[in-house]
Amino acid sequence: DLDVRSGAELLDKKLKEVIVGAINSGSFSADACVPVFARFVYMRNKATKQLTLTWLQEFSEKLVGDPILEFLHLFLGGIFAMIADPNTTIRQLALEFLQLVLPKLLFGNNEDFEDAQQKVDFDKILQSLVLTMEHPDPF
Repeated sequence: DLDVRSGAELLDKKLKEVIVGAINSGSFSADACVPVFARFVYMRNKATKQLTLTWLQEFSEKLVGDPILEFLHLFLGGIFAMIADPNTTIRQLALEFLQLVLPKLLFGNNEDFEDAQQKVDFDKILQSLVLTMEHPDPF
């Protein structure tokens, strides 16, 4: 039903606004929120993948200090797997997310970059990348 879909999209949008605002104001912790999405990245359901990717994109675009980088190793393998997803929308969202996040690891784009970079566990990110490269996948 179109009304149900519209209502769900509006609710999703408002939840994102509230949670991002709460994290940025310090009244809610990114540590309590961002890792929850890591388990949803590996789900097979198209709608779950799409919703997860939109939330991760929102966090990456709007959270102050890029705290998502600290948790990147938790879902990077799942994001790379989505690049091989048969669904075009999932592939496109996954590529957009990677194009947004990966340059932040190298260059940063704000004054909080050094703080965020100190929290990034590059060893775990590399381990995730190595596992992804060793996995026999449909690339």
